[in-house]
Amino acid sequence: MSEFIEKLKLLNRKERCWVIMNATGAKIDSLEDSFRIRMNKVFSKSGMEIPPGASVFFDYHLDWIIAALKVKLDYFKDGKKIKKFNGLKYSHQDIDMLIAWDSNGINLLFVEAKMDTSWTNKQLSEKIQRIKKTLVGFGAKINFAIMSPQKPSKLTKENEELGDKWVILEHENLIKFSRWGEKMKDKNGEYIKFTSIGKNTQ
Repeated sequence: MSEFIEKLKLLNRKERCWVIMNATGAKIDSLEDSFRIRMNKVFSKSGMEIPPGASVFFDYHLDWIIAALKVKLDYFKDGKKIKKFNGLKYSHQDIDMLIAWDSNGINLLFVEAKMDTSWTNKQLSEKIQRIKKTLVGFGAKINFAIMSPQKPSKLTKENEELGDKWVILEHENLIKFSRWGEKMKDKNGEYIKFTSIGKNTQ
């Protein structure tokens, strides 16, 4: 394990990951191989390739990434202090899934996911620009991908390259319920509508 990956793991205090691992016994800090292969197919034309053993993190804070890039491992010891440095936002701004590996330099793949709500061009472009602006000057190789059950079809020119960096979000049969009016148009109405969302696989 490289020093950078070790620092990412040490900083990972996201409770969701630890709750899942405690409850299921599943080890969710390394990328499953079939998913890694799926992701590499998406990026085959760009030359990016995720190696076996790449680490994966969920709901990971951007400040933690900056600290792992900027601060030496020695300073991670209990009680060590360093002066504040540029780039930190002291916020909970995070990424849905971070895939990281240290091979020919530090590589970071940021993955944003949606289940059944729509992507918006404004949302995507603002998120990407925030990440690029935050991490500029740290020397990491950065890539972006999106994950959803259906491929987005209305991306503007500034986001259209993400359409080629889409990975299907597979799921079992699901049911969505929402509030509707008597004419099935009023979303604040007094009825509940159930909509089947069928199994989604490649």
